[in-house]
Amino acid sequence: MLKRTYLLLFSFSLLFLASSETLTHCEVIIAGGSTSAIAAALASANEGAITCLLEPTDWVGGQLTASAVSAVDFPWKSPSKGNQTFPISAIGRDPNNNSPNFYKILSQSVGNQGACWVSVYCFPPKLMLEKGLYPLMEPLEEAGLLHVYYNTVPKRVFKNDKGDKIVGIDAVQRTPRSTWTKCDLLADQLQDWYSEEASDRFEKTTLSFKSPSLSDPTQATWIVVEGTEWGEILALSEASYLQGLSESFDGDSSGQGGNDRCGQSIVFGLTEDYNAQPTAEPENPYPVLHPEYYSLLTYSWEQIWTYRRVIGKKYGVPQPGDLSLQNWGEGNDYPFGYPFVDRLTVKEKVQKDQWDGGVDIDVIRDAEWTAIGWHYAFKAANKTYEPYITLNKEALGTCHGLSKIPYMRETRRSIGLGGFIMKKADISGDFTVSPVASIPSDRVAIGLYNIDIHRIKSCSYPDYVNHVDDSNVLPFYIPFRALTNKDMTNLVVAGKAIAQSFLTNSATRLHPVEWNTGSAAGAAAAFMHQQMIDDTAEALGRITEIQEVTKRHSPNRWFINGSYYPSYEVA
Repeated sequence: MLKRTYLLLFSFSLLFLASSETLTHCEVIIAGGSTSAIAAALASANEGAITCLLEPTDWVGGQLTASAVSAVDFPWKSPSKGNQTFPISAIGRDPNNNSPNFYKILSQSVGNQGACWVSVYCFPPKLMLEKGLYPLMEPLEEAGLLHVYYNTVPKRVFKNDKGDKIVGIDAVQRTPRSTWTKCDLLADQLQDWYSEEASDRFEKTTLSFKSPSLSDPTQATWIVVEGTEWGEILALSEASYLQGLSESFDGDSSGQGGNDRCGQSIVFGLTEDYNAQPTAEPENPYPVLHPEYYSLLTYSWEQIWTYRRVIGKKYGVPQPGDLSLQNWGEGNDYPFGYPFVDRLTVKEKVQKDQWDGGVDIDVIRDAEWTAIGWHYAFKAANKTYEPYITLNKEALGTCHGLSKIPYMRETRRSIGLGGFIMKKADISGDFTVSPVASIPSDRVAIGLYNIDIHRIKSCSYPDYVNHVDDSNVLPFYIPFRALTNKDMTNLVVAGKAIAQSFLTNSATRLHPVEWNTGSAAGAAAAFMHQQMIDDTAEALGRITEIQEVTKRHSPNRWFINGSYYPSYEVA
């Protein structure tokens, strides 16, 4: 770990000497920030491609780390019919049905440090970084196969003359000044992230990543992976995408919906200490916007405390020394606004070269204030514990105590080759007929979770959302087509940005599925580069070869009750 620190300090010192830098060494470039992004980077580099990861914070890992959802979500609803029940939760946790790297990290590196009850794996985010992700990254970095550009966000995308390939990406890398306290909330510094001009907080370098083929025609065009939390490469390349309930022309809506400012809520995670002695804490410095919102509902204080507790020993019982991670509906969950600006505004920002992430800063700010307000409301809700509870300002790598970035339950979503979109029908079925959903011939990953929608209070949801039935969701498959975009031929898509409907996203957004789609995307991208394939349509024609590569990183068939589905291996 010491070597890592020295390398970062050395690279930072160089950044003060220059304002721009052109880089042409990347064979696979991943715009990141999500759990799928680091999974893609590991898979790509392990396949031998020189892989560059643009990480917007100083922590890789997405919801596992920077977004502070370090309690892994596995499926829990078991469908039943007559006297038969389908064991969904056991199937989802089976090692055979998880990415080998991901399962190894969870079972051997982090475990359940918090004796929480939402998951079998709850752990401090730093533990995931230091014991889980860094040991996988370091050999690849030392071999020159993985290059991580921390504190780096995409600023603009360059396309070829035909407009169907990404040939360049400008990104802004920031280096914190020693005089900056680093205590600004995200909303107060986010626009500074995207500005190319130095500020009181940051020195800046514009990194211009170029496809190797531009400088050397004998080189293959690079492959770009969309792994951002905000679907930024889709937006910047002006590729076709869906946002929120904007799928009235396709998807599950059957002509309903069409609102691109309504979707799922976001949440800023926070952690709280249970101190051994009464500990004074300053009053809340921020406005409390929705004091009537905070509620324990039918749950006890102790249940909420131990729900996502990441350090703790006794199940269901708060004890001194505990560290509780808060991610609670009617608490720090933020249902009062949608985080993305509308698609017309996005287009204007891109065309005017004014890209700033395409998010609503007011929503980000209000969500942060709401999260901090929940801390004070929650501790005050139980006078026995109140004197001992304080906001932890170190565990999440920020001095204000909130996660570095919010947990995004959705993002901008690709529209795949031929207009392909994964729909609810693709993840559903009758378990008494088959234990799995329909099996696509181009499957490259698997997934399983219930349809789980966190609503925004101001939104009016269409009938297909209001009356959704998820009792028939079965173990499903992610087809390669879901990892494509119909407009950008050398773009592979991962995580929440895959080609899927609003409803399907609510079942694929969880940690294991994100990791699986990221692993498949990274492995497929490496294969495409190495085989000189710069068109996902051509890659689809070689799907059997891609499946052989991707299955090393992400399972593409289910193991249920002693049998594989499908029963045959990839040829």
